[in-house]
Amino acid sequence: MRADGKNVLVTGGNAGIGYFVCEQLAQAGATVVMGSRSAAKAETAMKAILERVPEAKVRHVRLDLGDAQS
Repeated sequence: MRADGKNVLVTGGNAGIGYFVCEQLAQAGATVVMGSRSAAKAETAMKAILERVPEAKVRHVRLDLGDAQS
């Protein structure tokens, strides 16, 4: 199933299941917003996704669900 034109926020997208969800969504054509506390870990994950899916549209937003200010 294609996801072109869709914007998707994935929490915890820098590792584990969240990472694979981001990768699969990017492969399906979605614009992926990776919500993560760590910008460094998110950057590493985004680079890995772009190596596997060069046309991926993926970015990071700092998101800490334990912090209401976030």
